[in-house]
Amino acid sequence: MTLSVLSCSLPLLICLTTLGEDEPGTDKKSPSLEGIWAVKSAVVEGNALPAEVTTMMQLKMRGGRYEAQVGENVDRGSYKVNDEKKPRWMDVTGVEGANKGKTFLAIYDWQDNKLRICYSLVDGKRPSKIDGTLSGQMLIVYKKPDK
Repeated sequence: MTLSVLSCSLPLLICLTTLGEDEPGTDKKSPSLEGIWAVKSAVVEGNALPAEVTTMMQLKMRGGRYEAQVGENVDRGSYKVNDEKKPRWMDVTGVEGANKGKTFLAIYDWQDNKLRICYSLVDGKRPSKIDGTLSGQMLIVYKKPDK
């Protein structure tokens, strides 16, 4: 996978995924999305991004704003969540960087103290389930760095 593909989906690195009601291992609480997140893993249409790429990725979220970084490339924008939907929804809009003016629809959830966000790579289409193996979807698992 090239960094050009990664930079096209950079704003996607900034959002969140779904909460299954009876799914084992799923946290029923809603931890805060705010803070600094490291990427534990990332899968684009069934292809895992290598560790040398994911270790360069970081997401910062605060007050409806995000900053995603992949190496030297930075993408900034806003995010809105809808926790009433099942799975939970997130809309991510780039305002600066490679994704300026683009909106990505996503779903998110919490599992084993990790934030899972599934982004759609298709304009105007939101994923229906968290699955990075499906065409047109990217799944990123985030965790807060150890202190």
